Amino acid sequence: MQSTLYWLTCLILSHILSDFPLQPRKLIALKTSFGGKLMHGAIHGLLGYLICGQWNLWYLPGFILIFHVLIDFVPKESWRLFVLDQVLHVLALCLLVVLLPFSEEVSLSLSRIWFMRILVILAGISGITLGTGILIGKIMAEHTRNNRLELAGLTNGGLWIGCLERMLILVFILFDMPSGIGFLITAKSILRFGGVKDEQKMAEYVLIGTLMSFGLAITGSLLIQFVLKMFQPGV
Repeated sequence: MQSTLYWLTCLILSHILSDFPLQPRKLIALKTSFGGKLMHGAIHGLLGYLICGQWNLWYLPGFILIFHVLIDFVPKESWRLFVLDQVLHVLALCLLVVLLPFSEEVSLSLSRIWFMRILVILAGISGITLGTGILIGKIMAEHTRNNRLELAGLTNGGLWIGCLERMLILVFILFDMPSGIGFLITAKSILRFGGVKDEQKMAEYVLIGTLMSFGLAITGSLLIQFVLKMFQPGV
């Protein structure tokens, strides 16, 4: 495997895990202060260092922390700024891989290969459920405000439904069961669209959220499948 791609993959996986499952609501609340940003940046730096395993690059956590804290000063109120924030983080990781003296020889043991495969799956689940959930939530919140919609239903019901459906899509694609996605679309169409078919705004709102959720889940799942092929034993 090409070394630059490998180290970048390690850092992106650590970023996803640090930014979503390892960033609970309490830490998000603390990030309004500089100390909270430092704590979050330290988690990114430490996890990135541990996953890369380049122990001679003892300063790597410091660089990750500095870049992450600086970028986190970008506000994330809208979905556009959220996307910009994530793009800047990935670009910063690319810069680190290019500038720092990472090992040019990558020889993966069988245990390391399986470790990376587990990381890919965990980060993939986190990105598809939590990461895309935040993005979709921000986009749909904008539609709700602009169209003055009054949403009924369970508190966070749409969030849970979206996470579960994207998780199922990931399972269907990884286990080569694409027909399951068709079944999922049919089931959701019957349950979700039946109650709003006579309300055009709500029907369009549900349709936008559904198509966005399915599209991101399928794209993300195919990307995870591709990355997993990079870490197959014997490859």
